Amino acid sequence: MRRNIFFSLMLIFFCSFYSCSSDDSSTKEMVSKTENLDNSSEEDIVTNLSTQLYKSFSNGQTRALSKSSDGIITPNYFGGTYFNGRKLVVLIKGYDRQGINDIQKRIGTSSFILYEKCSFSLNELNRLNDSLGEIYFNNTSLRNKLGWTAVGINQMENHVVVYLKDLSQDKISSFKREVSNSPMIIFKQMDEVDALNTVQPDSISFYTRATNALTNIHMGSGYTCTKTLQASGSVGFRAKLNGKKGFVTAAHVLPATNLNVIFNSTTPFRVKKVVKGPSVDAAFVEINESRFYPTNVTQWTKTTLFSSIIPYSSLTGKTVTAEGNATRKAITGKVTTTDLQYTISCNSVVGTLNYNIRRGVSATYTNQSTILKKGDSGCIIYDSSKKICGILSATSLNKTPAYMIFSSAELSIKDLGITIY
Repeated sequence: MRRNIFFSLMLIFFCSFYSCSSDDSSTKEMVSKTENLDNSSEEDIVTNLSTQLYKSFSNGQTRALSKSSDGIITPNYFGGTYFNGRKLVVLIKGYDRQGINDIQKRIGTSSFILYEKCSFSLNELNRLNDSLGEIYFNNTSLRNKLGWTAVGINQMENHVVVYLKDLSQDKISSFKREVSNSPMIIFKQMDEVDALNTVQPDSISFYTRATNALTNIHMGSGYTCTKTLQASGSVGFRAKLNGKKGFVTAAHVLPATNLNVIFNSTTPFRVKKVVKGPSVDAAFVEINESRFYPTNVTQWTKTTLFSSIIPYSSLTGKTVTAEGNATRKAITGKVTTTDLQYTISCNSVVGTLNYNIRRGVSATYTNQSTILKKGDSGCIIYDSSKKICGILSATSLNKTPAYMIFSSAELSIKDLGITIY
C-alpha cells in the first residue's frame, strides 16, 4: 500500500523536477564517472510538498494572515516546517485543528506529513528575529560586550536562537536585561564567525598555474584572485549571466567586479557581479568558454548533482554536504537555523570588508573535529538528494559546537540575476 502511495505521489510531482544536465560533448576532459541519478526518492517528495505549501501561502488567502520576513503571507497558526529524515514536519500553534485541516487542503495529501504542536507562529518568530537583527547590526558596542555572534530562527525548536561566544549564565542574564527577555528566545554557543578566504602577498607558488589547464571546472575546486594581495576560494555551482557561462562563489573572496580570477591557468576569468548582503554573500565569475567548461560534478568525491536547487524554505532539517579546495573531502552538517543574521568582517584583495547578512543558513557539523578551512569559501553545498543548497560563506571556529554558514542557492540566483543549467 505504501509503495502504491509513493509512486502515485511521484507521478503528481514528477513534472516539477529538474533533470540532471548533461555536459557539453566538446569538453576536452570527459567526466570519468557519471552516475545515473534516481530522482524518485522520499526526500524529493517531501521537498516538493514543502515547496507546494509555501507557494500556497504566497498565492492564497486564509484566516488570520500575516506577512513573514521574506514577504510570504502565512497564517497565524503556522509555526514553520522541517525535514526529519523521512517526512515533512509541520508545526501548528496550539495544535489548531482548523489549521491542520487547512494544511491538508493546501497540500492535498496526508502522506509524508507529520503535525507537531508548537507555541509560537512563524510570524511571531520572524518579527522578533527582525527586531533583534536591528539591535545586532546597529549597536556594535553592545554586541561586542555580550559576545553576541549571530541570531536566527530554529524552526525545529520553534524559537529564535541567540548565539553567544560565552554561554555563561552571566552573559545570558545580561542579554535578557539589556536586549530582550522574550520567551521565544533560546541561547546557544557559537564562536566568532570567520570568513574562510585566505589573503596574503601575491605568490605564483601559492596556487599552481599550469599552462596546460584542464578543461573542466568542477564544483569545489580552487581558484585565486590577485590584485595587490592574493585571495583563494572555492567554486560553488555553475550558472549563466546574460547567456554567459560561469560559476558562483563567495563575495568576500571576490568583492568587486572586473577582478581577475585564476583557475589553474594564466588566462584570467572576470568577476561580473557581486552581492554583499543583505540576503547573500555571493559573486558570479564569467569563464573563458573557449578553454573551460563548468560541470555539475564535485571535485573531490566526483558526485554528479542535478541542475536544480533546494528552496530556502525547505532547508531546515536537511543534512548537507560541503566540498571545498582546502579540506578536499566531503564535510557534512545538519541545517538548524535559517534567517541567520551575522556580519562578514575580513581582509580582502580590495581592502577591509564589513557587511551584514540577514538571511544566512547555519548547519551544525556532523563531526565537530572535521570542519571547513580557510580557502573553502564559496564552495558547493548540496543535500543527500544531490540538489544544490548553496555556497559556503563562513564558519564558526575554535569552540564546539561549530557551524558551517552558507548562502542559499535560491536567494543567490535571485539576487545575482543568474540561471542554473
